[in-house]
Amino acid sequence: MEQHITISWIDKIGFVIASTVSGLAADGRQVVARAKSKATNYESTYGEPIPVKELAEHVASYVHLCTLYWWLRPFGCGVILGGYDRDGPQLLHD
Repeated sequence: MEQHITISWIDKIGFVIASTVSGLAADGRQVVARAKSKATNYESTYGEPIPVKELAEHVASYVHLCTLYWWLRPFGCGVILGGYDRDGPQLLHD
């Protein structure tokens, strides 16, 4: 009998952005680490928190990149980003 192991949790990405990941833990940690890095770099460059939609587009592009090349394994997780920015409250998924 095959046993599948999944995990889900909520993680703070920026000051007003959080994410929840469901699926393979290692893949989820890698995606969240990339999102945190992007949010931190954006804030240090522009002096304001990253817009939720822009972060979601960056995460989606990163996840999609792994489906384009045969030598990369696709991520085995799903990510939902939620936050509040100048456009109001938003909930986005990749």
